[in-house]
Amino acid sequence: MLSGFSLLLFREDRETVGAAKAPGSSSETAASLDGSPAMPASERSMVTNTNATAVPQTKDGATLTVFLTDGSNAVAGGLVELLTETGQTLATSEASGPQAAAPFQQLSAGRYALRVKQAPAGYLVPRPQAASRERIAATTTISNGSTSVELKLDRSCLVFGSVRGPLGENVEQSFVRFSSFEKLGRFVPESEFGITNGFYQGELYEGMWIGEVIAGVSNADWKPGALTVDTHPLARRVPPWPDTFQVLPGESRQIDFAFEAGQATLGGKINDETGGPFGGLQVYAYRVGSKDTPELGRAFDLSQPVGRSLTDSNGNFSFPELPLGDYVVNVEPDGFFPLAEPGKSKVGVLCAPLKVAVHSSAPALLQVTVPRPHPCRVMGRVTRTPQTATGDFPPTQLVLGIQPWRQVERRSVVELSSEGTFYFFLEASESDAWLEFRTRDGIVTYPLVLSASSDLPLLNISLP
Repeated sequence: MLSGFSLLLFREDRETVGAAKAPGSSSETAASLDGSPAMPASERSMVTNTNATAVPQTKDGATLTVFLTDGSNAVAGGLVELLTETGQTLATSEASGPQAAAPFQQLSAGRYALRVKQAPAGYLVPRPQAASRERIAATTTISNGSTSVELKLDRSCLVFGSVRGPLGENVEQSFVRFSSFEKLGRFVPESEFGITNGFYQGELYEGMWIGEVIAGVSNADWKPGALTVDTHPLARRVPPWPDTFQVLPGESRQIDFAFEAGQATLGGKINDETGGPFGGLQVYAYRVGSKDTPELGRAFDLSQPVGRSLTDSNGNFSFPELPLGDYVVNVEPDGFFPLAEPGKSKVGVLCAPLKVAVHSSAPALLQVTVPRPHPCRVMGRVTRTPQTATGDFPPTQLVLGIQPWRQVERRSVVELSSEGTFYFFLEASESDAWLEFRTRDGIVTYPLVLSASSDLPLLNISLP
């Protein structure tokens, strides 16, 4: 037993100090697909043999056999973990032999969960497991006798490359994040690989991916004194332009990144409707463009945040050291919570995004007019016909309709008192807002006609 335990520790240590591991790896530094921490070393050290921990048993006992495949062939060498439905580890077994079988014996009848604790080299854990917060590959119900389950592993795709700073220097204490085009698919498709000496390496699932560089260490790799996304010297630099690509099973793909030297400045001044300077506004800049993706048969639109600025007392803002390109500038209040009171919500007028072409080193300057906020008080009372018990009021929402800068409806819950009264503030420039009540007979809407010069009169709303 001691020799087996020693071999396991050597194996884990060797993997920990190696290159970045694939999503779902059991390495201490391995990144998982949804960014959650890797499995603790204390839990991994429990792997010894098939009966590493106590397993509920019956006199005769049932048998469960788990087969690992890649869809067509058996894949031996992986470690399979058996768990209770609540996530307690019961036993671990290695898939071995021509059929890559991992046996679990003398089990009591019941429902169990399965997890691939460690995939063989060149493979990744099943996609359903990567998508699951509990890291569960499958569940199965066992009765007396023999039960078998097949778990499909994915062949990994190796990605690697260099990351250079604006002067060609090696980038340190940063990471490369890959996000899959399958974000609405059946698994959480994000993976992060740390950069060491200007180089990264990791494994991805088959598919289309977007790669981007984040200056600063990831949450999983953070240690006291480490550079974060706020303190890294490159944090104020525009990151490398994201790259889109497709990887196939067993393929190796080199994707290099380099920070660009800033050559231009984007700035401007914001005035209010009276012509006076408007200070204290949040201004966000995004680099925009498109990249041809032959695999998709179309160009893929990209939008990359490059900075945030706050207008000063003279209404000025600036984004220095930008690479040449096309940008979008958004001007908006610092937070927009329509149901809070003025001063807490900072309710303001949202503005349509501004598109700017920065194609020379000459400063690009914008002159923008943004109306100051005019919060309008909305208050009233809801009654039912016929009268019902006190507090028996339908769920109520404030709905803000679609506008040029709002692509979808925005909904906020309106709290009604036990007497059916309500009270909130809303920006007067909202030209398409209404209250929506969900009654037993259906949805009832009540339009709000706002005015910048005065609050709304008390609303008396009678519902069936």
